[in-house]
Amino acid sequence: MKKVITYGTFDLFHYGHLRLLERAKALGDWLIVGVTSERFDKERGKQEVRQGLMDRIENVRQTGLADEIIIEEFTGQKKEDIQRYGADIFTVGSDWEGKFDYLRQWCEVVYLPRTEGVSSTELREQTKAEGARAPGRPDRIGLPKKLFTLGPVEMFPETRVLLSRPLPYFRTAAFSDAVLECAARLKRVACAPEGAHALLLTCSGTGAMEAAVSGCFGARDRLLVVDGGGFGHRFAELCAHHRIPHEAVKVPFGAALSREMLETALSVGSAGGTGTRFTGLLVNHHDTSVGRLYDLDMIADFCRAHGLYLIVDAIGSFLADPVDFAGHGIDALIVSSQKGLALPPGLAALLLSDRLFQTAKDRVARPAALYFDLVAADADAQRGQTPFTPAVGTILALRQRLEMIEEGGGAAAEIERTAALAREFRARLAGLPVATPTHPLSNACTPLLFPDGGAGALHRRLSEEHGVWLNPNGGELADKLLRVGHLGNLSAGDGEMLASLLASLLTEGHVESPE
Repeated sequence: MKKVITYGTFDLFHYGHLRLLERAKALGDWLIVGVTSERFDKERGKQEVRQGLMDRIENVRQTGLADEIIIEEFTGQKKEDIQRYGADIFTVGSDWEGKFDYLRQWCEVVYLPRTEGVSSTELREQTKAEGARAPGRPDRIGLPKKLFTLGPVEMFPETRVLLSRPLPYFRTAAFSDAVLECAARLKRVACAPEGAHALLLTCSGTGAMEAAVSGCFGARDRLLVVDGGGFGHRFAELCAHHRIPHEAVKVPFGAALSREMLETALSVGSAGGTGTRFTGLLVNHHDTSVGRLYDLDMIADFCRAHGLYLIVDAIGSFLADPVDFAGHGIDALIVSSQKGLALPPGLAALLLSDRLFQTAKDRVARPAALYFDLVAADADAQRGQTPFTPAVGTILALRQRLEMIEEGGGAAAEIERTAALAREFRARLAGLPVATPTHPLSNACTPLLFPDGGAGALHRRLSEEHGVWLNPNGGELADKLLRVGHLGNLSAGDGEMLASLLASLLTEGHVESPE
C-alpha cells in the first residue's frame, strides 16, 4: 500500500483545497492529512486564521478524501511523521516548490499544481471587508458558539481527534498499561502517595460519590456533611439512602463555611445521645450549584483535630483550585471527567488513602451495590483492568489529557491558567448591572447574581440567539443566578467576547424579568 502525506491550514476551505486533496489522493492508496494547530500557525506568523482547529479538521474530513487526519504542531514534525507513518510520498502545492526537497532522503517529494484564482488569504480579505462592524459590539456571526458551562466543557482539539478514532478492544495488555498509566498520573497530579488506591469508575460523578459513601461507611459510622448547595445536599441524600447516621452542616447562600460551624455541628451532634462517635466528614470542595468554594485547609485541620476521615468531592475544583491529597490528609478524593479534565461525561475517578481502604475492607461487611464493590474494583485496578466494561475511549483520552497536563507544568500550571481566566473575566464585569455572591468563589466558576430577576431570559437569549451556553439554576434561584464556567479549552479572548456580549444585552435593556 502506497501512503501519501500532505499538510495545510485549510482555513475557509475552498475549491483549491479540494483539488489539492484530490490530486494527493490520486498519488497513492492511503492519504494522511496534517492540519496545523492554532499555536503552530501563530509561531509561523499566520495571525489571520479565521477557523478553529476542529472546524478546519472537519473541513478536511467532509471531503471523504483523507484516510487519516493528524495535527501538525511544531517545526520538524513532517520528517518525524513520514517515518512514523511510513509515508512513501510527501506532497504539497507548487507554491512551496523546492522548500521541502530535504525530505527526499526519506520519501518521494511531489509538488502539485496550484489552483489559480482562489486562496484563503483572498477569502479572509473579502470576508473582512464584508463583515466589518463596530468593535466591541458582538453579533451572532462574530461570536463563535461556546460552552461556558461547568460540564461538559469545551474539549481540547487533541482530545476530539483522539475520540474520533475507532475504539480498541480493552481486555488486552496495551489497555491495561493505559489504565495503570492513568492511575499513576492521577495520583501525581492530585499529590497522592504511591500507596493510594486509584479506581476508574464508568459512571457519573454522583456514582463515584455513592461508591465512596456506601463502600467506605456503614451503620456503625456517623458522618458530618457540609450541606450548602445542591451537591452537598446530595451527599446527605446518599447517607440517608444507605441509612448511614449523619449530621448536616447547613451553610446559607452567600456565607462562608467557618470552623465554628463545624465545631458547633460536631458538639450538637455528639450531644444527641446516640453513643456513636463521628468518623468522617463529607464535603464538596466547590459546590458548583451555587459557585461556592470551601476552605480546604481549615477543613483538613478540623478533621485532623477530631480524628475524622476526610472525603472530598473535587469534581468541580480539580485542576481549578489547589487540592493536595497528601497535604490535606484526604482519605477519599472524587473526580469526574467532564469538568477540569475537559473530557466527555461518564468516567469518574476515586482515590482512596490506604488507611480508609483497609478500614472499609474490614468494616463494611458487604457492598451495597455489586457495581460499586471497591474491593473488587481495586483488585482489578492492580492489573490495569475494571470489573465491568469501562469507558474505553474516555480512558484513552484521560491518559492523553493527563500527559498534556504534566508536560504543561502539572496541576499548578493548569490551576493558574484557570485562575487567570476567572480574574480577567470578573474584571470585565465592572459597571454591569450584575453582582457576584459574597461567599468565596472557585476559579472554575463566576456566579452572576440578578437581584431583580432576568437570569432566565438572558440565558435563553444567549443560547438561542448567540449559541453561547452558561449554567442556569433551578428553584428559587432560577431567575436570579447564572453560572459562568472557566474550565476546559477557553481563552482570555473567549471571556472578553462573553463579557462584551453580556454588556450589550444588559445595558441596552434587552433582558427583562418575566415578572
